[in-house]
Amino acid sequence: MSMEPNSLSRILKSLEKKGAIYKKRDKNDKRKVFICLTDHGIALRDVASKRLFSFENAIKTKLTESDLAVFFKVINIIPSVVDELRNTD
Repeated sequence: MSMEPNSLSRILKSLEKKGAIYKKRDKNDKRKVFICLTDHGIALRDVASKRLFSFENAIKTKLTESDLAVFFKVINIIPSVVDELRNTD
């Protein structure tokens, strides 16, 4: 996920504390843990999804297709630049 394990762990603990997710162990392989959404988590996901699509539509009304193409070109290059910089340290 391109994320530090500590950061992911902290986010998952926060979501679990808020009742948005729960952990479920695999019956066959006890090393596996599934992260599942609660009903509250599903409701939060639906709200986030609606807001995201609303935001996306608002952005699209302000930008031309050409502007969007340039934006996505730049945004897709950023992860490789970050990786390159990490590898030089």
